[in-house]
Amino acid sequence: MTPISEILRRCVISSDDELFHRLEDGTLSERSHLVETLAIIGELHERRAALPRGFSSLFVYCTQRLGYCERTAYRRIAAAKACRSFPLILELLRSGKIHLTAIVLLREHLTPENHESVLARAEGASMDQLKRMAASMSPMQAAPTERTRVIAVIDKERLFGGLEASTGAGEQSGLAFPPAPPLMFRTEHQFTLGDAAEAKLMRARELLAHKFPMGDLESIFEAALDSLLDAVDPSRRKARPDAEPRPLADQTRRIPEWVRRKVRDRDEDRCAFVSREGIRCGERRFLQFDHVVPWSLGGRSDDPANVRQLCAAHNRWAWRHAFVTRS
Repeated sequence: MTPISEILRRCVISSDDELFHRLEDGTLSERSHLVETLAIIGELHERRAALPRGFSSLFVYCTQRLGYCERTAYRRIAAAKACRSFPLILELLRSGKIHLTAIVLLREHLTPENHESVLARAEGASMDQLKRMAASMSPMQAAPTERTRVIAVIDKERLFGGLEASTGAGEQSGLAFPPAPPLMFRTEHQFTLGDAAEAKLMRARELLAHKFPMGDLESIFEAALDSLLDAVDPSRRKARPDAEPRPLADQTRRIPEWVRRKVRDRDEDRCAFVSREGIRCGERRFLQFDHVVPWSLGGRSDDPANVRQLCAAHNRWAWRHAFVTRS
């Protein structure tokens, strides 16, 4: 791999013509690499090859192992799927007649009957033209479900409290240094509500007016999340005093609650799958309890050592590995 210092030195000593020539050659090489990358991603996705390596999906592999940002990983995987269905896309990408963004915008509208004509229309099209093409082939849709961004705001209570404290100190010392405005990082969400959800929100505002007289949505939303998590989050539930560990009289597939609690504490509510290379999946969503030795093969349900938490993807992979590959 060429050192960065050498790359920069070559740019400085090259003429304009040389730089344009190298840029054009590099662009052709970049397109060829992109086509090969998409072909590889498509094949790996088809094989579900990321699972035995400790990743719950190829998307997670691309973000955690390859260092892609979420947007880049999504775009490449989406384009790779389209390329598997319509290999013509790879040739158009390599020739520069179409770009990756166009494929991401149009992929859901491509069919075996129309893909050639749609891709031909997309050649050389501007972003505005591509969006119009996609919109013309789409039914009317609601606004995006969710948009998120992180913003920094000044914590006014801490700021003014600090100013009062510094003023008092200044009266004694003769010097007053106002503190730097403390920053808080907050996440802004934007999403749409249907009529039913809107009615529930308005009713919650009415019922909680005594607690949140200003009716601010953040407080109501947080209260709703607290109530929901108290009902569904195992870590927020209190263990029943009568739930004592004891073997099952009759062996069943059902996993006792005391075993579930021990497994959650041990696995930390994360997927416990570990690849041969020692990479743990660690996924926190779609968790399921799984028998290490399958129940149908004699594995016990009342032994925490034989129960683990797996994400849905790795649970399916473990089942296929245990049964399908043996048959």
